[in-house]
Amino acid sequence: MEYGTQLGAVVQLDALEDSLGDDAPEILSEVIVTFLDNLDVRLEELADAVERGDLRAMARIGHTLKGGAAMLGAGPIVLAARTLEQGAEVGRVDPDAYEALLVGASWVREALEVKRAEYARRLAGGVVVRLTAPA
Repeated sequence: MEYGTQLGAVVQLDALEDSLGDDAPEILSEVIVTFLDNLDVRLEELADAVERGDLRAMARIGHTLKGGAAMLGAGPIVLAARTLEQGAEVGRVDPDAYEALLVGASWVREALEVKRAEYARRLAGGVVVRLTAPA
């Protein structure tokens, strides 16, 4: 499997790209930068909440991460954030969910940086490489 195909399995932007048409590279570049900036802030907040054992904050942050990641088709974050959120809501947080979220965030960050570079090339008139898994 090619590297691009593997990253395409981490983030699924095809439908969003299709809905935005020719404006997709410019709009999604901005969305990716904003998402990654917010991801850093939320992960810092989450680390603090985990350290304090603040279940309410963990649930809120998990919910926020889940929503933003879902918009970008970032499955690894969506799944781990949902697990974290649901566990925090019932008072039983699985420590593996927090670790899975950190690992998933790393994968998603890498995939989105590749997509952002692709959009920059596209905007500059360069070669485009799609990061989608084969059907």
